[in-house]
Amino acid sequence: MSDWTVVGSFFILLAGFLAWTARHSVRPGVDIRTSPGVRVPTTLASEQAWHTAHLRARPFFLAGAAASLAAGAAFLARAALAAEPGSATAPMFTALGAVTALLALGAARGISAARTAERP
Repeated sequence: MSDWTVVGSFFILLAGFLAWTARHSVRPGVDIRTSPGVRVPTTLASEQAWHTAHLRARPFFLAGAAASLAAGAAFLARAALAAEPGSATAPMFTALGAVTALLALGAARGISAARTAERP
């Protein structure tokens, strides 16, 4: 199995996790102490803060899932179609950086929304 296949599989799994998190973190009755998501003191302050933050961050989780899915498909296609695909390291870090930037932007927006929701 080539490194392109391993990296592609990783990104497919990451896409699934991010999509699941986007859906799971905003459902009613979510346990904010165990649910994956933006887990900082601001979002953990109350269930209202958690939901406000994750509703605001949800589009970024979904965009990260879509970007991960696209990257995973591209890596798997390269592994299947290229005779000599070369090293997957640089493209992997590029894709991972793009997904991380999307998630960081979503987290920042979510935290900001949670702070606003918690103000009296």
